[in-house]
Amino acid sequence: MKAIVLLSGCLVACARRESGGAAAISPDSAVVFVQRFYDWYVPLGKQPTSATRYDSLARNEHRWFSPDFVAALKNDLEVQRRDTTGDIVSVTGDYDPFLASQDPCERYQARDPRTVAAALLVSVFPVCAGNAPTSATVLVEVAAGDSGIRIVNFRNPGDPKSDLRRELAKTRRDLVHRHPD
Repeated sequence: MKAIVLLSGCLVACARRESGGAAAISPDSAVVFVQRFYDWYVPLGKQPTSATRYDSLARNEHRWFSPDFVAALKNDLEVQRRDTTGDIVSVTGDYDPFLASQDPCERYQARDPRTVAAALLVSVFPVCAGNAPTSATVLVEVAAGDSGIRIVNFRNPGDPKSDLRRELAKTRRDLVHRHPD
C-alpha cells in the first residue's frame, strides 16, 4: 500500500514538473523572482551605455530566461549588430522592452500575480521619483523550467495579444529579408 501511495505521489510530482506550469510555482515565488530580476536589471541602465545592459543580459540569461526567450533575445540583438543602414531595426534598439520605456524609472515593483494557462503573469509597476505606482507597464510571464522559475515572455498590460518573444524573433526574419547573407 505504501508503494502505491509513493508511486502516485511521484507521478503527480513528475506531471507537474513536466507541465512546466503554474502549478509548480507559487504566486509569491513568482513575485519574488520577478522582483529580483528587476532589482538586478534596473541598475545596469545607469552604466555608460545601454549596450552594457544587454551584454549583461546575454551573459546572465540562463539565470533569468527560458531557452526560447534567450534565442529570441539573441536574435534581436544580432539584428541590430548586423544592420548596416544605421537605422534602428530591433526591438531592443528602439526602447527597453523589459521596462517598456526609453526613460526608465529608478525602481520597479513586482506584484499582483495571476495564473494564465500554464504560467503566472506578474505585473510590474514603475516607481518614479518616489511616487506611488499607478499602473503596470509590463506583465512578466514566468513558468517552471528544468532549472527553476524562468521568464518566458513579457507582455503589454494594455494589449492582450502582445508577445515580446514573438516580436524579438520576428525582427531577425525581417532583417534576413532586408539584408540576405
